[in-house]
Amino acid sequence: MKKQYTYNKDKSQRYGLYVLTHTNNETHKACQVKPCINDKRIKHRIAQAVKDILTDTEKIADYIDSDFDEAELARLDADVKRLEKIKSDMHGKMDKLLDLYLDDK
Repeated sequence: MKKQYTYNKDKSQRYGLYVLTHTNNETHKACQVKPCINDKRIKHRIAQAVKDILTDTEKIADYIDSDFDEAELARLDADVKRLEKIKSDMHGKMDKLLDLYLDDK
């Protein structure tokens, strides 16, 4: 997102506006189309979507694709538990190594 300026017809007033472009300058230079979207075109829709999601749980499905079935949720839950166990094991090993290191000093 970049800030640019535009002027009224007689150039007496300057207005700041934000535009969405490629974030990487190399990509922007290489892109033939040079897409540039004024934030005024999408800001209201994004704000409305956030309000809808935060205030009405029924509207979440309109904005967020959550095609998770029970099997996939169970698999994700098992993955989280497995990763948490790996994390706690690593912390235990690091604590033991730290104890050994401090004992040598």
